[in-house]
Amino acid sequence: MLRPGTEFLPLSVVTHKYPAEETCAEVEHDRALIPEAPLRCPDCGSPLDQVKALQGDRPPVRRRTSVSIGESGVARRGVLFTRETLEAGEQLAQRTEELQAARQINRELISRLNREHR
Repeated sequence: MLRPGTEFLPLSVVTHKYPAEETCAEVEHDRALIPEAPLRCPDCGSPLDQVKALQGDRPPVRRRTSVSIGESGVARRGVLFTRETLEAGEQLAQRTEELQAARQINRELISRLNREHR
């Protein structure tokens, strides 16, 4: 389940570590397509960094850390847990078409690699 506007980017993509400037011609470089992708943006000099997560608008998350309670009703020493919940009214969208398309591309790539290495 994803929030509308969220997208997956492959781990081979590098992008600005800090917000890109308006003068930057290209914001993302895919090292799978261009192995010699630059380490810094050629336009602004900002360092480029590997994408680490989903890209896009992230929903506000409420975190609550609590102590675990044992069978006797007493707090268990050193056992904390954290729950993350969405704010009331937040809506998520499931992108099954995109996931299915990505899986199909992966199957085709694996099949092609297997044929080439026989």
